[in-house]
Amino acid sequence: MFCSQAVDRMLADRFPKLDSNHNSKQSFKQRLSFESRAKEAIDTRKRYPSKVPLVVERYKREQSIGEIDKVKWLVPVEMTTLQLSIVLKQRLHLPPGKEFFLLIDGKTIPSLNVPMVTLHQKFADEDGFLYFTYASQECFG
Repeated sequence: MFCSQAVDRMLADRFPKLDSNHNSKQSFKQRLSFESRAKEAIDTRKRYPSKVPLVVERYKREQSIGEIDKVKWLVPVEMTTLQLSIVLKQRLHLPPGKEFFLLIDGKTIPSLNVPMVTLHQKFADEDGFLYFTYASQECFG
């Protein structure tokens, strides 16, 4: 006899392990091999030439901001860092007094008015993705 609840439970348990876009304790680079990341970035750029592939992850020591629901992003080439940060703040459900920093590869703070295509040309990883890390900053006032 077929038990739909057992199938639902099995899929709910196994699906996060199959989803490469799912957040886990490992970073995107640790979860996937260089070859698979590079192939995905090349395929994405061919398929969507007006988009830039990004990976946005939480800083490893961050405690006050939760994990974002989506790691891989595909954004328009003309999108600025400011526009990306607004979208991320909404996705993270941050309250008005809570601000955060966006860092490229965990070390460079990009200017807010620079388009993604410029950042991608300058800072993209060897695999073809542009890696962003977000971390919190308390603001009062």
